[in-house]
Amino acid sequence: MSVIKIAQIGTGYWGPNITKTLKANKDVLLNTIVDIDIKKIDELKKKWPDINYSTHIEDIKKDVEGVVVSTPAHTHYSIVSYLLNNGFNVFVEKPMTINYKEAQDLVSLAKRKGLLLMVGHVMVYHPAISKIKNIIEHGDLGKIVYISARRENLGKIRDIENALWSLGIHDLAVIDYLIDKPPTHINADGFDFFTNSIKDRVDLILEYDDMYATLTSSWFYPEKLRELTIVGDRASLRFIENLSLLEQFPYSIENKIITKKEKINIPFDNRLPLDIECETFVKAIKNELTPPTSGEKSLKIMKILELSNISIKEKRRIAFE
Repeated sequence: MSVIKIAQIGTGYWGPNITKTLKANKDVLLNTIVDIDIKKIDELKKKWPDINYSTHIEDIKKDVEGVVVSTPAHTHYSIVSYLLNNGFNVFVEKPMTINYKEAQDLVSLAKRKGLLLMVGHVMVYHPAISKIKNIIEHGDLGKIVYISARRENLGKIRDIENALWSLGIHDLAVIDYLIDKPPTHINADGFDFFTNSIKDRVDLILEYDDMYATLTSSWFYPEKLRELTIVGDRASLRFIENLSLLEQFPYSIENKIITKKEKINIPFDNRLPLDIECETFVKAIKNELTPPTSGEKSLKIMKILELSNISIKEKRRIAFE
């Protein structure tokens, strides 16, 4: 694969990880970094003097083939719109935008321009999630009955997005990737302990025709908990992300008695999800492929997030239409 030129906009909280990953990718020439923070630029210049730096996105050259956007979510719409209108393929960090209408507009714009729009749902690229996807498709779990996801810890108190938009979005993307169908109804509740109307904890129920999923997201919990459980009528899987542990629990159901069988520890590749995600962006540009987290596929997640806000506010169950 020939080397392609990539630019990056934003070097804040998650940005340095992206920069490091792109620099390590032998198929990428990280050509330009844009950030409004001069101090950050000065620091990066010392580490990587071979990169072009600017405070203006207009300085990204036309020969750049893809741009990674890692800026605050409320800036995504204007930045990505500019990039697509100027002929750049885009990889934008999650969430794609701060509302569903803006996300629809970006997906439509990318389609009209014939450009790639990819969203940074990094957990979809975790090797354990790929392994789980294969196990489900092979039928080892039988019929999926329900999925449970918990993402909790003590952490930064946000003042713009709630815990579902900031944390639970990872699990939303994973569940959508694993089962690949829309819910029929959404029911969410949330609690704001620190900032009025910004929910520090969100509980979400997704109802499907033949199963359901529950998600709990919080930055106000005494220990780090990142756990995904998929329950089928033949076996269950549990992925404990922070322990890098994937377990399968087979069982039999006979005469209304559920009997456990021996637990199986399932190995998986230890590659970093961000490495795989950035590789996917590069391959999608070079080979005109549709990535698992394309803008179009991510619209469903944006709609669930927006409907969850309405459900929390109006305290009611909402149909997904």
